Amino acid sequence: DEAIKELLKKENPTIFDVGANVGDSINRFQELFKNPLIYSFEPLKKEFELIKNKETENIKCFNFALGEQETQKSFNVLSDSHLSSFNEYNKEYLRDRSNDHKNTVQIRTLDNFLKERNEIERIDLLKIDTQGYEEKVLEGAKSSLKENKFKIIEVELQIGKLYEGSNRNFIDLEKYLIDNNYRLFSIDRFGNLLQTPTLEFNLIYICKKDFNL
Repeated sequence: DEAIKELLKKENPTIFDVGANVGDSINRFQELFKNPLIYSFEPLKKEFELIKNKETENIKCFNFALGEQETQKSFNVLSDSHLSSFNEYNKEYLRDRSNDHKNTVQIRTLDNFLKERNEIERIDLLKIDTQGYEEKVLEGAKSSLKENKFKIIEVELQIGKLYEGSNRNFIDLEKYLIDNNYRLFSIDRFGNLLQTPTLEFNLIYICKKDFNL
């Protein structure tokens, strides 16, 4: 957080919060910056109602997911809300499944959303935490990435087995980033799959035209 604050050097950044869940990330950004403009995206209705209560002139909430195309898709809603995902949870991990169910949610692309929002010239921070769907969010932002719409991208990468078939590698994300003038700036942890089979990282990428690093 302190690195992001130091990089942006402003108290009113424009932030896209993709995968807002119950709004912890909104609280995080309000503590980090004095007057952030936050666009929060959360596809689940129950969780959306919680972040909707936080809505102000500077906090704008949207009840849909961001992904690779404009469509509707089945979403796995888990008893542990923060684990809900388009991907199937790996059944070898024990947890409470009593309230698991599926919902159909709307998906929009980040490119199309930004085309409709002419008032948004650039986004200071794009945060993506979508439980294994991060690559699809970037796929739906190809034009925006090419135009370097985002100064900083904070994205989760799951290389473990938390979800069926969702274990990724850096190349899955970087194929959208490296050729578009973004470079890796930070990795939040270390580990290996023997000790931590659910291993995941939070990564920060920066736009090279904004930061001489």
